[in-house]
Amino acid sequence: AINKWDWNDEKNHALLVKDLALPYAIKKMMYPRIALPILKIALQRRKKTYLQNVEDADTKIKLAVKTFCSEYPIKKRIKISTLIKLFKSFKLSAF
Repeated sequence: AINKWDWNDEKNHALLVKDLALPYAIKKMMYPRIALPILKIALQRRKKTYLQNVEDADTKIKLAVKTFCSEYPIKKRIKISTLIKLFKSFKLSAF
């Protein structure tokens, strides 16, 4: 059995990379472009917190984001007013 919460185990590194990369990719495509710097900062912080034990984490995340964005494109973006409402409700967790 695999303990998916054991992040020091190398078997779980791919799962952890996907857990960080896919929400970032979705938000990158859906959120207004003005939010992109905040999304990148949030991703960097999550990488520092959760991916310290993963080798080539940056490369793996970039590849996962690129693959997801090309295979599942999202054409419509949410409005800035909607993003502000999300921020008011969820604070920085919205990013």
